[in-house]
Amino acid sequence: MMGGLIEVRSHVNKGSLFRFEFTAERSAFENRRGTHKIIKHLASNTLAPVILIIDDDLDNLNLLGDMLNSIGFTTHLIANSTEVLAAIAKLSPSLVIMDLKMDGFNGLTLTRKIRNSQSTKQLPIIMLTASPSQANRDLAFAAGVNQFFCKPVREQHLFNEIGQLLKLNYEFEQVSTSEPNDNRRLTPQQLSPLPSSLRSGLQEALSHPGRMTKKEILKLQREYDKLEMAIGGIADMGGLPDMLFVLDTNKEAIAVLEAQRLSIPIIAIIDSNSTPDFITYPIPGNDDATRAIRLYCDLMADAILDGLQQGMVAAGIDIGASADLVVEEVFEDKTITVA
Repeated sequence: MMGGLIEVRSHVNKGSLFRFEFTAERSAFENRRGTHKIIKHLASNTLAPVILIIDDDLDNLNLLGDMLNSIGFTTHLIANSTEVLAAIAKLSPSLVIMDLKMDGFNGLTLTRKIRNSQSTKQLPIIMLTASPSQANRDLAFAAGVNQFFCKPVREQHLFNEIGQLLKLNYEFEQVSTSEPNDNRRLTPQQLSPLPSSLRSGLQEALSHPGRMTKKEILKLQREYDKLEMAIGGIADMGGLPDMLFVLDTNKEAIAVLEAQRLSIPIIAIIDSNSTPDFITYPIPGNDDATRAIRLYCDLMADAILDGLQQGMVAAGIDIGASADLVVEEVFEDKTITVA
């Protein structure tokens, strides 16, 4: 792609080493030296807008709140996504910032609910996510968000986007851009505050750059097991499936979108917090109760087996002749006399 070279060396039970080469021109940093403007605060004549922030991760929630409060916004923080609609009705926020993946209602479901209400149809929505795939981006904009940012979001980008959506004026500050020091090196004095275990780990990594730690190997194994569980079943598929059965359309939103793109019919269980969008055969039901899920899976498995059996009969295949006979062990009836 860039006229370079990429290669990988892999050893069983040891790991893989990736290496790449490409030709790049040194950046002309001199053109970027000097000063530039950053947003310091809302303009003094601007009434502070109310911004509603929704995230079930309290650290992210507080971080965003502090970031926006620092330049003059009024923020309200919500960790429980099921409380959002009531909060919007009560607070009448100027803008909503929400995470994509949350417990309860996820960001996509919340966005659709907000857009379906006449009173909040035009409410600006910014969505943040740590999974900025193109599929997630497409789902977000299809649901009705105004902007989509990857976490961690750069505060100046977020401020600029909020300013454009709400037509705000800011006060700016001039800051200088200093030239980087290309000869920076870590010294023993700088490393001395680090814990001894971390210093030993750094020394081990530098002494054996191709060796992976047990923690790294365990992390990779967990990732592999997760991928195997998620997509391992499609490895032997000979083509596209004739139909897709989905239990939770919120968690499997990407699969639903891909099936819709490929014109694959979808059967799905639709709970009260789900949407029937793109679903060919929606079935109202509970999608998070263990007994209900077991029932759905049993019914679907029986239906598939019945369909296969009917197809074989229609094709003239003798099912009885092809089935393996089950041999039952017969025990001799014995009478025991007790004296």
